[in-house]
Amino acid sequence: MSQFSKIIRLIWILFISLELSVFCSETSVKVALIHWNPSLGELHSNINNLNVLVEEAFKNNAQIVLTPELSLSGYSLTKEQALNLAIENPFSELAQMQNLASRYQGYVFVGAVEKTEENRLYNSVIMFGPTGSLMTNRKRGTAGWNDRGNLPVEVIHTPFGSIAVVVCSDTYLPDMSRIAAVKGADVLLVPANWWGNAGQEKIWRTRAIENGIWVMVNNRWGMEIDLRYSETYTYDMNDAASVVIDPSGKINLLYRKKDDDKATGDVILYSDIQINRTNAGAPSSQIYTLSMRNPAAYTSMRNDYYLKGAGNKIIEDLPISGKSNIAIANFSPEAAPENNIKKIENLIKGSTKTIDALVLPALAVTVTLTKFGMEKSFDDDIWYRLKEIVVINKVGLLLTTINLDLGEGDKEEALIYFLSDGSYDIVRNIHRSSGEAGLVKESKILDLPHARIGILSTVDALFPETHTSLAKRGVDIILISSDYERTNKFILDSGYILPQLHKECFLDLLMVATHHGFHLAIADSNGSSMLVEDHGGYTLKTHLFSENKLFEIEVDSESERFKNLNDYYPFDLDDLLSFIIHIELTDSMGIQALFTHVA
Repeated sequence: MSQFSKIIRLIWILFISLELSVFCSETSVKVALIHWNPSLGELHSNINNLNVLVEEAFKNNAQIVLTPELSLSGYSLTKEQALNLAIENPFSELAQMQNLASRYQGYVFVGAVEKTEENRLYNSVIMFGPTGSLMTNRKRGTAGWNDRGNLPVEVIHTPFGSIAVVVCSDTYLPDMSRIAAVKGADVLLVPANWWGNAGQEKIWRTRAIENGIWVMVNNRWGMEIDLRYSETYTYDMNDAASVVIDPSGKINLLYRKKDDDKATGDVILYSDIQINRTNAGAPSSQIYTLSMRNPAAYTSMRNDYYLKGAGNKIIEDLPISGKSNIAIANFSPEAAPENNIKKIENLIKGSTKTIDALVLPALAVTVTLTKFGMEKSFDDDIWYRLKEIVVINKVGLLLTTINLDLGEGDKEEALIYFLSDGSYDIVRNIHRSSGEAGLVKESKILDLPHARIGILSTVDALFPETHTSLAKRGVDIILISSDYERTNKFILDSGYILPQLHKECFLDLLMVATHHGFHLAIADSNGSSMLVEDHGGYTLKTHLFSENKLFEIEVDSESERFKNLNDYYPFDLDDLLSFIIHIELTDSMGIQALFTHVA
């Protein structure tokens, strides 16, 4: 770690105690989600109707009011329609909306078509507060008529909490939500037009969990006929969900029009949320996945591979694409190493074909401490036998974890892998909550004949940047040797907060990560074994395993050679690769500080 980074972390330590003492209580906030049906192509009637709904929300004591994506126009717009429905800064058409925010001392977020002086069109969210227009957010995703959003993710610091906006499918990958959290957001507002019931809640819940922030999604309802393409298509938005999700991943509110037979019109959904400012989504908080970020390990995110705008350039030195036999040994390790070795050997011998990669649960062999460097470890019959089992059975790669003795009472759980040629190595974690010693520069990758493999411990798998970094390095399959319950305890015992406190959320987090463009296999000591096949876009095939046996699935790396990754602006990378300390004190103290160091 550089001297500058050490200084920054010392500053963080000095400030965090002050921040915790200032924000020792929760802030109660009332949020209103306007789940309504805008008329396609009707700007002025939509504005008039929305003004009525927004005022009703404020009269009912809402402090934050969110409208759906493109709430002034409808979603299925042609370029010509978008031009006719666009509004320009200073957004005079929304004067009444701005007056409502001022009169009720609240905040309102309005989805609209925005036109700039250069005649560019954006799918935007315009934000008003008690003092007037605050800022505009432009969606990065495009739908034929709009330009790609070109503004940084910003955070509004309000008396009710720090708020950021990410529009609809911009939450699909973790980057924009992550930037919001790194910049100090307590609450992520997501205006949406996301129809269907294909597991969107898992994505939104993952964004909440990995950042320790509230996520609030406001969809619309109704039917919309899309005339943009050669074939007419009708969108049924009645199954589009509006949700409020707390930082632990708990869904506090879930509403679909289709689920409520008695609902006949527009609905304002209210939710009272409690923002614990000591747990806010800033690196100075005690949220583990923010405070222990290691941006120096994510620098591969700067490479020029897999960029949509540049033709999705593929890394040149990848193995030839093809099928690999991935095996998951699903069992709970015993205290006796001898029994574990026998079980592993029997499982491998029961395989019907050669295993290209085998992932075992964490500490699958022994919990006994092993000296760093392994100088004496392989005199131990247990480790020698495991190596021989891998060689004799021609297992391409075997992965588990080991309790590593670092000396002077310091220890950590690290990855250990064996290859079919008898070689082996220990891979230490990128992230550690107990100190800085031994942090490695980036995740380990290994090449098999037909796939590039990334390997992760549970500790590192919790950080979305590690998955993005591996994808940018061309990884086809990620293997995770896990014990999420022990990892939770380790982090909590270290004084940090880890929202992933139950198996369902943990597995959802890892499943959603595969949208980047890789398959993923995890073996957990408590039976949370899973293999997720990614087939591009939204298409995932998930296999959950609960029996005490070996599971084998052939996965094809061909589908992973086109990655589903974001194109970044320079300011995005500066945010993602910065160690940012955000200190926000009360207004009476008049202090706000932001320390940034870019990796």
